[in-house]
Amino acid sequence: WIDEIPLTSAGDTTLFTDENELSYPDGVSRNQHYLARAVNEHKDNFVGRRLLKPDMRFWDATQVFGEDTLSFSDTSPGAMLDGVAESGVSVLNLGGWFDGFVKGTTKLFSSMEQGPGMRMMIGPRFHVPEGVTPPYQDLLGYDGDLASEVILEEIRFFDWCLKGVDSGISEEEPVLLYVMNRGWRHEESWPLERQKIRSLHLGASGSLTPEGGEAGSDHYDVDFDHTADFGSNEMNRWILMWSPDSLMVRTELDERTLVYETEPLDTEMEVTGHPVADLWVSANQPDADVFVYLSDVAPDGTVHYITEGQLRAGFHRMEDPTLQTRGLRPVRPELPWHGFRAEDYDANAFADDQVLNLRFDLQPTSWVFSKGHRIRISIAGADAGNFELHPDLCATGNPEQCLATTLTIHRGAARQSRIELPVIPLS
Repeated sequence: WIDEIPLTSAGDTTLFTDENELSYPDGVSRNQHYLARAVNEHKDNFVGRRLLKPDMRFWDATQVFGEDTLSFSDTSPGAMLDGVAESGVSVLNLGGWFDGFVKGTTKLFSSMEQGPGMRMMIGPRFHVPEGVTPPYQDLLGYDGDLASEVILEEIRFFDWCLKGVDSGISEEEPVLLYVMNRGWRHEESWPLERQKIRSLHLGASGSLTPEGGEAGSDHYDVDFDHTADFGSNEMNRWILMWSPDSLMVRTELDERTLVYETEPLDTEMEVTGHPVADLWVSANQPDADVFVYLSDVAPDGTVHYITEGQLRAGFHRMEDPTLQTRGLRPVRPELPWHGFRAEDYDANAFADDQVLNLRFDLQPTSWVFSKGHRIRISIAGADAGNFELHPDLCATGNPEQCLATTLTIHRGAARQSRIELPVIPLS
């Protein structure tokens, strides 16, 4: 397929849209320039990075693009979801467990009308590349070629829905997942109907237990230098066009966070779905950011990152999730939604010693914790370089110049801070 990307005058395939005459790597001329024609249709599109400007902190903040004034909500796939669903078009949703877009992948699939043409495939990959990076091939024992497997699934899908070829895809269950530390598996739906929500409660001395304990609290002085980057190239799931050149190991990073973990597991445990953090928090500042990381602690102490979630406390109130679809279609699965409009923001959320219930979901995952491993939750107040440092706490954007901020995590009794895990029964 690389032969169908036109060359530039410099002889590469990086940017060909301004070339007057198109040539190709195989040296063969074309009567029809299908890819170039498709790309050129989008030359006048607005530049999406303009939506990332510092004054675009809210879901309904706008930017002017020619004759259009657009917000995040206008450009979100959710705004187009009803039209796509009503069209009856077949959709193959592709994602990766370490892709920054994976929550969108699962929500789009689940929120559209289910039928033989609605399918989803998620593997152990980042956004780029499509394959499994070598460190995770070794960790997971992945001996396939995911990039080729994705292309094969695309060919089977388009042969079936465009050509009417019996590729066998219509006879398969619509969800294909790679369960990390186990392997590929077909499922009937997302989330899995057989999931059981298991709560693990934050307890004294950094414990994480099935039962809630006595009332207490833990204090964490926010380390604004905490940065969840991995590998020699300092990458993560959020830097979409690159991926870490190593495993995402949080062993040292977690020394800069507040940690809770279970005892070694008596048996393996599969977590497949959307974990949800439910925390009771107060702070010495009017507002703050809260980051939660879910990790697997091996018997040798190595801490493997699995997934994460974050929330600015000023968005603590729950809002109608159908705002994501302009109110035209229910959003599935049912997850906490905080609106993120200017009117939803409470700049003094923690004022007057308020203790807030912060409930938010983590990126979906599918991971098997082995017997003898521990489940860990770590809590931070910043991820410098990946997420904006809170502008009211760090006016200059320099981690060294942020206001001293202490988060207090309340636990036990009436304030049961916990992590809710979608556990899949072993049977």
